Amino acid sequence: MLYSSCPGVLASGKVLEPISTPRRSLAADSVHIRFTGSLNLHRDPHLEPLGSRTLPAAAPWDTLLYLRSCSFPDYTHALVNSAVAHLKAQLRKNIRKQRSNILGSQKALSGKQLATVCMEHNWLKECHQIACFLDNDGEIETGPLINQLLAAGKSVYLPALHPDKENELLFLPYKQNDSLIANRFGIPEPDIHSQKWINNRDLDLVLMPLVAFDKQGNRLGMGGGYYDRSFAFILEQQTQKPRLAGIAYSFQQVDHLEPANWDVPLGNIFTEKGVIHTE
Repeated sequence: MLYSSCPGVLASGKVLEPISTPRRSLAADSVHIRFTGSLNLHRDPHLEPLGSRTLPAAAPWDTLLYLRSCSFPDYTHALVNSAVAHLKAQLRKNIRKQRSNILGSQKALSGKQLATVCMEHNWLKECHQIACFLDNDGEIETGPLINQLLAAGKSVYLPALHPDKENELLFLPYKQNDSLIANRFGIPEPDIHSQKWINNRDLDLVLMPLVAFDKQGNRLGMGGGYYDRSFAFILEQQTQKPRLAGIAYSFQQVDHLEPANWDVPLGNIFTEKGVIHTE
């Protein structure tokens, strides 16, 4: 039998599966559950593949956190974790599609507005060693911002894939008209063999790309974990340097993202409409 310490969650010895059918079993706009078969305690339960049905595009994180906090066996928590991963994938797909639909003229205007917002903020005024990125995959344009940083005498660094550490980044100095080479993802980056990179700990500010963010500073990236690994020392050593900020369109903000233990939070998010100060 499954036993739950959470009121309102049934405990009848059945396997639970998230579905999109509206019900009132837990809470409005939540991931709901239904029974897919009897549980055999001596064998692994059969879990219907999450991809076999459509889940809501909006991520019902509150309900998933609620379920995760319940006294379910490990396999039920694994199901909730799978639902979280599925919802994150759906969210990435939806926001990336929305970004790709932005017209070129609007992209150019948003990039200029973003640059103005950033350059007026104290973080950009105070910091000198600043890591940024070249926009890709429909991201808000960063070219105007990079040009203004260079004009203001800031040292600008761009990310490159680390040659020795899997899924990590190093940062190399960049100036206008520097030659760039495409990495294995087709993204232009500085040539790691032609310049010396900076120690990540010596950066003052890192402006990070993202797919979605919330007001608490949680960031949803593309899922590779490159920035989280590259700046894991911030969590491990409880240091405040470098400062971390996100760069995004304002519509990429969502109500809530569930952070993983290794996710490095953002201090601010800069958008074309203003600055979101995290809570």
